[in-house]
Amino acid sequence: MPCDIGQVWKARKQNPDAFRILCDILDDSVKWLNGTSRDALLSELSLHSDEYTFSSTADALAQKPVLIVAATLDTCTPPESHCEPLAQKILAENGTMLRQVSLPTDHFAADYRIELALTAGRFFTDLN
Repeated sequence: MPCDIGQVWKARKQNPDAFRILCDILDDSVKWLNGTSRDALLSELSLHSDEYTFSSTADALAQKPVLIVAATLDTCTPPESHCEPLAQKILAENGTMLRQVSLPTDHFAADYRIELALTAGRFFTDLN
């Protein structure tokens, strides 16, 4: 359920639907993020979009254990646009500690919270 927010910003003219969804998410997010606004977040994104792309972190993530959980019914951050490219980039950097899981749920995983918690717990337990 990760969101490649930097890539969404960069492709906003080619993919206005994804950008609209991002703006909707930011509108919702500022309700629980104190001291910011959608416009402030977009301004920061415009200044740092290169740093906020998955491709800028793939080399570092390739050296660490990473769990990517994809929600197959996610319309906010569809796996094919966010999870899969991140996994491909980590693997391209010779990442060997990547675990990918797909759950048949939406972005918020409300109906899969227990399975999500168990998945994360197993991931961390297996690190030992």
